[in-house]
Amino acid sequence: MNEETDRMNRRLLEHLAFFLNSRPEDVSRDTLKTLTEQTGLTEEEAYPYLLAAGMELDAAAADRRLFALYFPKMVHRLDAEEYRQDPYYQNVRLPAESAGGWQLAQNAYQPYEAFVCGDFHYEPDGRVIPQIGYFPERFDYPAVLQNGREWMSITPNEITTMAPVIAEAHGDVLTYGLGLGYFAYMACRRPEVRSVTVVENSADAVRLFRQEILPQFEQPQKLRILQKDAFRFAQTNREEYDLTFADLWHDAGDGVECYRRLKPYERGCTRYWIYETMRYYLQES
Repeated sequence: MNEETDRMNRRLLEHLAFFLNSRPEDVSRDTLKTLTEQTGLTEEEAYPYLLAAGMELDAAAADRRLFALYFPKMVHRLDAEEYRQDPYYQNVRLPAESAGGWQLAQNAYQPYEAFVCGDFHYEPDGRVIPQIGYFPERFDYPAVLQNGREWMSITPNEITTMAPVIAEAHGDVLTYGLGLGYFAYMACRRPEVRSVTVVENSADAVRLFRQEILPQFEQPQKLRILQKDAFRFAQTNREEYDLTFADLWHDAGDGVECYRRLKPYERGCTRYWIYETMRYYLQES
């Protein structure tokens, strides 16, 4: 990777992180309508320009090259109905319940709100392309809040990034982290899977799951939940699993440290949630 590409990667990711953390709803139906009427661009053509402006990038002048090299492969208009057909969304209903500092809730993306949807893509020339999606309509999704902070959710990003691992699941499966049980639910549905063992440290999370979500599993007999610390379990476990999936982190930022703690105790086929995104930061640190 040359220095210019490295600088562009850093600049893009810094500006994108600021935008997503501070004002992801800046692009709206009204702002899109104004721009399309002024320029004759279609909605899909106009959206990247508004996203760039929200990221404080000058797509028409100073950042024209960066815009051309990154945004066409970065921004995606998504089909909400395609995601609503996901089996978990179709079959599992979550009431607003709480236990300790954990709470089941419904959150939502507003129309045209930008959000991460997929792992980083790596281009042969060294460009790192984050994946950003949006819906032209409101999109509701279930979440777990921990002391008011969204800790685990089932968004299009979770569905997209877990799909390859779920497709691999077979035999006896181990997963670190319970959340809303999306991975466990989807793995249990696979006829190739005999059992799914979940290691989860939070008693409140386990209690909520057993009470509200597990009864809605199609094959609950496949599932075993161990209330244990994942790192301690990884060090001491002697059981063999055909696939291990680690999903203990909220995002790539806190995932890097968790990955480093788990990696020395890796056994057999192990996959890590959003590893392709974390890989960039593992190289950086």
